[in-house]
Parts: sequence; structure tokens; C-alpha cells
Amino acid sequence: MSRQRARLRAEREEQQALVRAKRAREADRRYARAARRRVVVDAVPRRRIRVARPRGILETRRRRRFGFTVAVAFLLQVLTWSLTDFWWARVSVALLTVLFVPVILSLLSDRRS
Repeated sequence: MSRQRARLRAEREEQQALVRAKRAREADRRYARAARRRVVVDAVPRRRIRVARPRGILETRRRRRFGFTVAVAFLLQVLTWSLTDFWWARVSVALLTVLFVPVILSLLSDRRS
């Protein structure tokens, strides 16, 4: 009985050794593949990923309103700076523009959802 148990134990250990060797080969293969992939990935320059703008009708309208409001505010600044020589008028128009442009943009945005 003892010889049979010793033989079975030897067979089990041999099977386990084969399984361990197979796992080690697979791990080595995975590691080598990852190393090759790292070399290739590091050699290629990274591209910046561009995030596309939303192209829906509502988003286009919102962007158009925003652009129009900013253009009108800029035109108001240019006219004020070119037509007046008074610094208090220039500063007050700039301050009022900074204060009211966000208010106008929030009033123009339709967020009833």
C-alpha cells in the first residue's frame, strides 16, 4: 500500500510540475508580448483625441446665440473705446458688459427640460 501511495504521490507531483511549467511558459509569453507591445506603443507618437462638438440643431442654435452675444459685447467695447475719451465711461461700459453678458446668455438659453 505504501508503494502505491508513493507512486500516486509521485504522479500527482509530476502532473503539478507539468502544470506549473505550462503556467510559467504562458506567463513568460504574456510578459514578452506585453514588452513587445510596449516598445511599439511607445515608438508611435500619441495623437490628441479630438472631442467632436455636438451637432444637434439646438446646440447649433445655442452656439450661434452665444457667438452673436459675444460679438455684440465686443462691438460695444470697440465703439465705446473709439468714440469716448472718458475713462470712467470706458470702465463703466466694460464693467457693465462683464456683468450683463452672462445674464443675457442665461436668458437666451432655453432650458425648460
